[in-house]
Amino acid sequence: LVTVVANALLINAYHHGLGRHIYYLSPDQIPQTFMWLWAAEPTNLFAVYLVRLSISLFFLRLVPPKKAYIWVIWGTIIALTISDVYISINYFFQCRPIRKVWEPETPGSCFGHLVTDVATWLYQ
Repeated sequence: LVTVVANALLINAYHHGLGRHIYYLSPDQIPQTFMWLWAAEPTNLFAVYLVRLSISLFFLRLVPPKKAYIWVIWGTIIALTISDVYISINYFFQCRPIRKVWEPETPGSCFGHLVTDVATWLYQ
């Protein structure tokens, strides 16, 4: 269901020019494309988190009931949750005002590349 929402938002991005060379897009289409792409990303991130969580919970049922295995899997689940929350917070607060993400000429400020790179690295 979460992926369906992400794909519905991506359809709007495709409608405005996602996937086409920038040469063929009008100046009005570019910010619209990035806005819809930005809107679709959080639902996609949440869908990936749910898949990773589901696999981890499956492993909990699969492994023998030895304490070490259980602790490693629960540690993985906690790490996945922390990284997903961090990347989500980073995603929504990366620029103020948020419009600056898809319209870079908008007055405001954004996090530096290091913060964004660390967030991406943690999520992977």
